[in-house]
Amino acid sequence: MRKELILQLFLCPAIAAGNYAISLAVGNLAIGALYTSHPDLAIVSRALSGIIACLSFLLVRSFLPVFTRYGESLHSIDTIVTRVVIGVILAFSLFMASRAVSRILGKSAAHWEQIPITSPQFVDCDFVKLFQDNAFEDCGNCDLIRTDHATIDGDRKPVLLMHPASEVKFRAVVPVRSELLFSIALAPAVWAIGKGDGAQFSLDVDDGRVAQRVFAEYIDPKNRREDRRWHDYEVDLSTWAGQTVTITFSTGCGPNDDCRYDWAGWGAPRIVQPVAYDFLAELPQANITAGESGQVRTGAQTIDGETRSILLQNATSRARFAVALPQKPTLRFGLGVAPEVWSQRGDGVESNIYVRDPDEPSVLYRVFTRYCDPKNNPDDRHWFDERVDLSRFGGLTVDVVFEILPGPAGDADYDWAGWSDPVLIDDTPP
Repeated sequence: MRKELILQLFLCPAIAAGNYAISLAVGNLAIGALYTSHPDLAIVSRALSGIIACLSFLLVRSFLPVFTRYGESLHSIDTIVTRVVIGVILAFSLFMASRAVSRILGKSAAHWEQIPITSPQFVDCDFVKLFQDNAFEDCGNCDLIRTDHATIDGDRKPVLLMHPASEVKFRAVVPVRSELLFSIALAPAVWAIGKGDGAQFSLDVDDGRVAQRVFAEYIDPKNRREDRRWHDYEVDLSTWAGQTVTITFSTGCGPNDDCRYDWAGWGAPRIVQPVAYDFLAELPQANITAGESGQVRTGAQTIDGETRSILLQNATSRARFAVALPQKPTLRFGLGVAPEVWSQRGDGVESNIYVRDPDEPSVLYRVFTRYCDPKNNPDDRHWFDERVDLSRFGGLTVDVVFEILPGPAGDADYDWAGWSDPVLIDDTPP
């Protein structure tokens, strides 16, 4: 009896602790092999290790009498109770583990799984973001202007909120074949009779010689039910292609000069260009080469609260696309390293883009390179937005190659980098 008690006090906990340590080490190795630091994976690893430790403790505890009584049979009640308890714990553990894995897969799907991506238009200029960055030229009644979000009929948009009477001016270079897209609305909170008479929205474009009003619209959702929605518009900017202009957004009071509750907003105002080639959409046709740990896929990535569609790569990998270039092609993209790995070991990534001219198949021209190390350099913890002129290859069918390499120390651990919304834009003058 004393021997059995000693074994219960020391052998069972020792075996349980050993199994916990071994299971946790195996789990950490598995997570490391996935090149991710998803917090839920670490929680599941610890939970499963704890479950294994508990089960091993109970199993050893239940069989101790066999070892200490030299073959005496166990009491049937003890055997049944022990097995039932272990079975219940095992079933509950498996149920909880499956729920945790489902949560992880559900959360990760938007970030790590291959998903279809379409980008029919490239946003060249986002006026809400420009205002947030104080990148405007001038404004009138600035204290009445701010950025926000508004949801109407389930459609949520970033908003440049401008209570009348106010205006704000932005300077912009107008791209070729571009349009100014936006929506207008008054905040649903003021859609009530007796809260004023609506608001006036106006847009002006000034090329330095003459200012031209390109849009004017009055809406009154307070008194007209048909105005209680987003009003979507587009303005053709081809007249000013290639020119630097001043674009003025302004709001005014209604016809009775009643400015009460005029919470007027420009929804997602932006200058866009048509996309000539979308690398994310064409990834299934790309030629992928990757090292032992390299991977290439589409997904989404959030940095500083901004979520973008990305071509997700980790070192070492290449994605090669065969592209027929327009006469004046421009490659536009963002670049960033996943925040999930900023706290992990490593020395950053080197990102390169090459172009292979079909007349020189043995030569790769490097048209872009950047070294980014947000793990050790906080200044790299943001999106880098880039533009590469490929006019020297205009009109040719070339290979465009996206490459991710480890940092200078050759450490490829947790080297997850994302090319955000990589597209080719046709800047050929009409």
